[in-house]
Amino acid sequence: MSRLLFIAALALVSATAQSAPIAYTNRVEFLTALSGLTTHTLDFDLTDAGSLIGNGNALDGITFHYDELASYSVSMQVRNDNLTTSGTNYLGTTDYGVFMDGDDFDLSFANSFAIGMTFITAGEMLNGDITLTAGNTSVGLVAAAGVPLDDDSVYFLGIIDTAAAFTTASVTAFGGAGGPWFVYNVDDIVTANLYASPNPAPVPASLALILAGLSPLGWQLRHRRHT
Repeated sequence: MSRLLFIAALALVSATAQSAPIAYTNRVEFLTALSGLTTHTLDFDLTDAGSLIGNGNALDGITFHYDELASYSVSMQVRNDNLTTSGTNYLGTTDYGVFMDGDDFDLSFANSFAIGMTFITAGEMLNGDITLTAGNTSVGLVAAAGVPLDDDSVYFLGIIDTAAAFTTASVTAFGGAGGPWFVYNVDDIVTANLYASPNPAPVPASLALILAGLSPLGWQLRHRRHT
């Protein structure tokens, strides 16, 4: 069955190879689109609060790059001072615990056709204040999509590209000249690959249809193996 799921996942990607990348500002919709496939979430809760993530260092399969921040002797750091969306830990910095507008960073990871993450912000946010880019696709923060979290606001940005896997993503945080000042933290960084998970969630309808069509193929594979 696992082999059939793998073939079906490849078939699903092939069937949508001409589709355009999809940008998301809603975490539930993003995760729903990935159901049935292997996802990985870096939520920082398995790392001790206070731990540093140096420029160019990796944590749980994701490498963090932040040359400009590092040039000011600022390091990324796992924090637990403020509220977040899952667990107690999140990604911040050694500069008062937060990223500030103008603080950008890059990520690198194994082949993925999806990237998404949560931003917890403080201060007035305008459309496009934070942007996530992967491949040739960018998605910007939508101010009206913010969900209150005590005195902060929670936003989600995600990209799924079934036509082309990517290995890097960039976060840009700049409100523009004269814009309001803001700070932010990051949590729950999600990546995904093409392999069906060992204990998959309910298979999406499109994948189920492909599986149904592959049933004869599965029988032929088993029959050939035993003849």
